[in-house]
Amino acid sequence: MESKASIKRYNLSRLVTEYQIDPIHAFRLQQLAKSLHRYHEHDCNYGLTGRQEKRERHTWAQVETIARYYNLCVQEQGDPRGWPIIISKQSIEQSRSDYDRVCPF
Repeated sequence: MESKASIKRYNLSRLVTEYQIDPIHAFRLQQLAKSLHRYHEHDCNYGLTGRQEKRERHTWAQVETIARYYNLCVQEQGDPRGWPIIISKQSIEQSRSDYDRVCPF
């Protein structure tokens, strides 16, 4: 079984090589994915406060800003059991199998 660190490194390298994302932005996407993952878990277990909802929207806005900079499509995966960000070069609705998820580790 692979470690979380090796999965994170592999996901980071794919963001950089396949999606042509600057390593700093790729790393930032992973950080934002981790934050979103925590919000999804907390929302599922306890619900979010107004302040947490505002922070979650701000976090998601940062993800969209990075994706827009690289002309990528993103979608939020709200299930706390999965990876929180789906990223693709084309519209995600049109490319059902041609997308990746951003690792939150």
